[in-house]
Amino acid sequence: MVKVAIAGGRGHLGATIAEILTHDYRHEYIVLSRGAPKNEKEVEVDYDDISAVTAVLEKHEIHTVISTMLVISEPAAKSETNLVKAAAASKFTERFVQSIWGAPAPAE
Repeated sequence: MVKVAIAGGRGHLGATIAEILTHDYRHEYIVLSRGAPKNEKEVEVDYDDISAVTAVLEKHEIHTVISTMLVISEPAAKSETNLVKAAAASKFTERFVQSIWGAPAPAE
């Protein structure tokens, strides 16, 4: 069984991935959330605290991290970079799927 963490799991893409994993009994998952958990699958994290995020990944023995963060700002980019660092530091995490869902918006 692969254990997965979904960063940005409250958004459209992340929520869709979580919904699919709910029905796939080959995987367990958690949703990494900046806010207070809304259900038992969500875990609150502070992406500025790399060691705390690493601890969450290790506590849940996360093998794969899927980032669905919308990376269109410097703070969002820093959050994803810190998540990469936390995943690299975790003794359980072997895969990281980066977000590619950011795009510059035209100023109008």
